[in-house]
Amino acid sequence: MFFVPRSKLTIIDDWDTLGLRGTASRAVDIPRTFIPNHRVMALSRLMNGQERGPVANDGPLWRMPLVTMQGLAILTPSTGIAQRAVEEFHAWTKARIRPHERAPAKEAPAPQLAYAEHATQWDATWALAKQYAQYGWDRAIDNGSWVLTEEERARLFSWRGYIGRTAVELTDQLYIGSGAMALFNSHPLQQVFRDVHATGVHIGVDRADAFTSRGRVAMGFAGNGFH
Repeated sequence: MFFVPRSKLTIIDDWDTLGLRGTASRAVDIPRTFIPNHRVMALSRLMNGQERGPVANDGPLWRMPLVTMQGLAILTPSTGIAQRAVEEFHAWTKARIRPHERAPAKEAPAPQLAYAEHATQWDATWALAKQYAQYGWDRAIDNGSWVLTEEERARLFSWRGYIGRTAVELTDQLYIGSGAMALFNSHPLQQVFRDVHATGVHIGVDRADAFTSRGRVAMGFAGNGFH
């Protein structure tokens, strides 16, 4: 990890993406710049969870492993977008008239079932996300055992993978159930569809890697390096 003055770098306007366009996570160019040692930090110090933060910053947040904290950064938008999908589907369905039947969509069993199923699915996903955050916090405030074990890291990775993929899947189903009007850029469910897919491709919530990692650790093998 390198710390470079803003004046030494150029921001490249290349954030042309499917979703999460507002984050503007652009690339940077740092041409032939000398970086002194005091502005360099080995990421392994944070990634492997074996070192505390500086003594001056010895609060719980500084004792949590980097990947565990980064997990919250992706879980929060994932669950928030999925929550909005549920809310927008509910509002849209209550106001929608199905053109081929010329009848209110809210009277049909299919959207009623879709809302109930995926609202409940979101409830479960949010509960697991809160458990993830609480687990990390509880371990961080325990000064004697703040370092996560391999089993704990693999389990938390599996939680992230489940939450991230579930947020995508429930949003997909609500988008499809909203009808053809959701194709338009102005439709809120089209935006949440794009945004949740942008969160779903993040390495921190890759369900295949996450579940494989937990399974490998359970069987006595090394887990995924990113857990």
